[in-house]
Amino acid sequence: MLTDDDLLDKSSKTAARVFGRLKLIKYDNDIFNKLIIAETSSIVHVLAAFLLLKASGNCVAEKETIIDIVTLSESVKDLEELPNLITELVDDPIYRKHLFYREKLIVMIAKSDTVRRNGRGAESSQEQALGKIYSMLEQFKSKYPELKNLIICGFSGGGAALQRGGGRVTEVAHNNGRTARFYHAKTLGPSLLTIQGHQMQILFSPSSIALHTLQSLVAQNLHARAQTELKPNGEHYVLPRRAPKGYDERKNIEKFHKACQIMRQAYFNYMGNLDDSNDKHSANESFNKLFTNAPWISVILGNLSSRPSKRGGHGTINQNITVRNLRGENPKLLDNRAITVERVSAHSGTHFLNYLSVYEGLKSINYDELHEMYICSKSCRDFMRNTALSLHMTDFDIAWFTMIGETHPDKNEIISLAKKFNPNRSEKNSNKETLAWLELYAYDVAKLVYKCILNKDPPEDNFDLHSPLRSGFSNLAQQLTIREESNEFGRYAQSDMTNFMNNNLDFLLGTHECLTLQACYAAADVVNAPEGGLNIELTRQKPN
Repeated sequence: MLTDDDLLDKSSKTAARVFGRLKLIKYDNDIFNKLIIAETSSIVHVLAAFLLLKASGNCVAEKETIIDIVTLSESVKDLEELPNLITELVDDPIYRKHLFYREKLIVMIAKSDTVRRNGRGAESSQEQALGKIYSMLEQFKSKYPELKNLIICGFSGGGAALQRGGGRVTEVAHNNGRTARFYHAKTLGPSLLTIQGHQMQILFSPSSIALHTLQSLVAQNLHARAQTELKPNGEHYVLPRRAPKGYDERKNIEKFHKACQIMRQAYFNYMGNLDDSNDKHSANESFNKLFTNAPWISVILGNLSSRPSKRGGHGTINQNITVRNLRGENPKLLDNRAITVERVSAHSGTHFLNYLSVYEGLKSINYDELHEMYICSKSCRDFMRNTALSLHMTDFDIAWFTMIGETHPDKNEIISLAKKFNPNRSEKNSNKETLAWLELYAYDVAKLVYKCILNKDPPEDNFDLHSPLRSGFSNLAQQLTIREESNEFGRYAQSDMTNFMNNNLDFLLGTHECLTLQACYAAADVVNAPEGGLNIELTRQKPN
């Protein structure tokens, strides 16, 4: 006789696997303490999670409950609706009772997925959404006295500027404190963050660094709260750091938010509506065509996923599979997991998603006011440093060799090709025109980032994509240069093999080929400087 579990497994193996995991929660409090609901956009999603937990034998909205229900927002659209969603949830008696027993409300923001869909400008949307949620706590406590012990915790996904080399990772708590104060919140709970991939190596190896990381994260959380909460006499426990005298901090933070809004619109103009998975005309035809020739195979083999069902991920690879069958006939760059998109962009040599649309945003600000915005906005400083890192890692020699199969053209040819490029997303540009345009675009971004960080006009001579980081953060530039020189052979080997496979789509990938490509991917792996997440130079210089 079939059991209920057997019937469920027969109906849907995925559902059976998920349900089986939910049944394990009550047996291990240390491992299972959060249920994260991907792409939460409705109260129905949360109530359905409650139902599943209850059906799998877990306590929900009871004193014995051990698990927090975490909403995960993965697009600007969801972020803009997040305050309304949280209000609706708190008004629901079941969810509110669950909060009463857990005493914390956790909102998670998917950093890299939001940027994949909405561009770098989405970073300010993430900040604004979280700030608004922090500011709602007093309203919830006033309306529902039983929530008097409630705290609100921001949970950061691993793709934030700080977590990609833009600053000390543990400053996430510090930034959340700044955001809370900007929206006049009276307190904030501990900031949570996901640590994954290279971040694990950077932050927890060796043990001395691991201890420093944990101590710093605790200290930053305590400091953020102490800077936000007020004494009975209205004074701060710890005085928050302010912009230098004579600078309007709030005005410049708002200016950065507006610049990011321009970036989001520019990204939409380039890519279309990536929030709509049914939109067959999303993304840019020219970018898709160019990045069909990117190092898909080595990236796929180098990032075998624990979540293979999520947007084109791969769990294991069958031996003797052709290039065509593994990567697809015409892979679309943005129709993939965020890590795949980011790695393909990086290993192509372009890193273009880290600066596409940034030019339009910065250009919307008065040129002579860019540095003032940089001085006054911590988020702007992290953003610019992360952009400078990406520009430093960009290598168009590799990009031309990988995706065009030719050596880098001279300057005049680049300019001539770029002039022919039409940015309309339905336009059919040649791969050479697209890549040439991206290269000149990167230089335009670099000049504005240079001005923003240093408050100097970029020099006419000897200016390159390394200049913003080299001039603004010499220690990070030095580290990246060492890494780039040490992995140069791996990058060119990967590029050469990619070019071969692009011209031989029916080539059979056996064990030897797969292992070789994985080794090349590891050797060529392009990551931000390790010290970027641990110890950086001062980011705010004294005004000139």
